[in-house]
Amino acid sequence: MKIKGIVFKGNRESELKEFQISAIGREQVVIKTIMSTICGSDLHFYRASPEKLGERKNLIAGHEAVGIIYDISSNENEILRKGDRVIAFHRYGCFKCKMCKKGWPQYCENGMSSTLVLGQLYNPWRSSGTFADYFLAPIGVIFRVPNEVDNETASILGCNGITAYQIIRDLRVNDSSSVAITGLGPLGLVAATFLREITDNIIGIETNENRLKLAEKIGINKLIRYHSNVNIENEIRRLNDGSLVDIGIDFSGVPGRS
Repeated sequence: MKIKGIVFKGNRESELKEFQISAIGREQVVIKTIMSTICGSDLHFYRASPEKLGERKNLIAGHEAVGIIYDISSNENEILRKGDRVIAFHRYGCFKCKMCKKGWPQYCENGMSSTLVLGQLYNPWRSSGTFADYFLAPIGVIFRVPNEVDNETASILGCNGITAYQIIRDLRVNDSSSVAITGLGPLGLVAATFLREITDNIIGIETNENRLKLAEKIGINKLIRYHSNVNIENEIRRLNDGSLVDIGIDFSGVPGRS
């Protein structure tokens, strides 16, 4: 089937192009896009030079989307059906090796770690970017969206939401855990929102005043306004009855910050 998708050409230029999706393979779905939101990493590629983009100049961009299952392979299961409203997690692997089964497809032992965008480098495609009227994805990364979740929220959950949830799940956070989050950007704030449903003992660490205000709005009251003169360890002890926290999660991406 023919689809139309947006590619990033470099230096803040984009283009709408036509692509061909071949017959879908086993355990694949084609999703009709309702909405695809823009992630910070999308902006990174949008602003990059053509040289840095490399092969990405020829690939449909985007990886956060909500849509309706338009077609599904013959290996249809009891969970997913045509017409279901779904999201797709943006990263996947072979689905079979030890690391993929543990939920770490970026370390796929069979060398098949991929993203929705990079899935277009395979022949035939394993997946495709979401800045398109339709996109292709493996069944293993598809999640049906509950009726009470709106499209805007669902679209973001396909990247930030599942990433944050996986970390919290793997760290086994419980109602007695004390948690410090470094970096209250989009991912950190989503994680903080989830954590508020589990524990009240959350400390947020951030440099940006606007993000600190957003954290306060979602109920994170223990906040550290980080700057070079702040001793993080002392501040955490001050806010946590003299002790360090049980769990620290870094979403800043700044070396040495966590």
